[in-house]
Amino acid sequence: MSGHIHAGRQVSVSAGRPGSAHTAGDTLRASLVPVLFLVILGPPVQTTDAQQTATSNTCVSCHADLDDEDMSLPVAEWQRSVHLPAGIACQDCHGGNPATTVEEEAHDVEKGFVGLPEPDIVHEMCGSCHQIQMENFLPSPHGIEGDFWPNCVDCHTNHDVVYPEASLISIPDNCEDCHEQEIMDDFIALTDRGLGPVNGFRQVADEIRLSGVPVDMILARTTKGKGVSLFEGKDAWHGKPLKNGEELNRAVAELEAQL
Repeated sequence: MSGHIHAGRQVSVSAGRPGSAHTAGDTLRASLVPVLFLVILGPPVQTTDAQQTATSNTCVSCHADLDDEDMSLPVAEWQRSVHLPAGIACQDCHGGNPATTVEEEAHDVEKGFVGLPEPDIVHEMCGSCHQIQMENFLPSPHGIEGDFWPNCVDCHTNHDVVYPEASLISIPDNCEDCHEQEIMDDFIALTDRGLGPVNGFRQVADEIRLSGVPVDMILARTTKGKGVSLFEGKDAWHGKPLKNGEELNRAVAELEAQL
C-alpha cells in the first residue's frame, strides 16, 4: 500500500523531447496560470463532522496497530495529509466497509473494496473528486498517450498527499526519463514564483485556524480567480488552460504585477 505505483518505470513518450511543445517558453508560461488557479482555489475543506468520521473509522484503528509496516505506515502518512482535514478517508479510495472490525466484512468486494488499485485506474479513483484534473490528464502526454505514466500518485503520492509544491515537479526517477533538466529547472523556477506566496498564505491560514478564526468561512466568500480579469468571479474556468497569445500574455502580466 505504500510507495509509488509506477516509480522508476521506463516509457517512451513525446513530453520534453527536443522540438516538442514542452520545450517552448510559451508552454511553461501557459502551464503556470492553471497551476496557480487550481492551487489558489484548492480543495474544499469539510466540516468538523466529516473530519471526525474520517478519523474514527475502523480502517484507521485496525491498520494503525498492525505489525506489518507496509500496512500500518499509510495511516501515519494519511494523518499528515491534506485528505484528513478534507474528510477523505480510506474507504473513499480503497472502498470497503469502515464501520466493522471484522476483516472479511471490511474487505468485502460487494462494498466496493479494491485494495491496491491497478495503475491504469488510479486516475479514475482520484478523478472521482478531482474531475477537472482527470480531464486534463487524459489527453496529456502522461495520460492515454503515455500509458498513464506518471499517474497521480507518482507525483502527489498515495497517502501522504500534500498541497502542490514545486518539489513535486522534478522527481528524478520519473521526470528525467523524458524531460531535459534545463527545461525542468526553468519550469520549477517559474512555478516557485507562483506557489511561494500561495503556500505562505496557507501556512498563516492554518495557524490562525487553530485559534478559532473562521478561516474557511472567510475563504468561502472570496472571489474565484481574483487578480486575473479574464476569469475573476466567473464560472467554468476551474483548471481550464489559457490560449497562447494575447489571452495568456494578459493573464501572466496581471499575475506578475501582483508578485
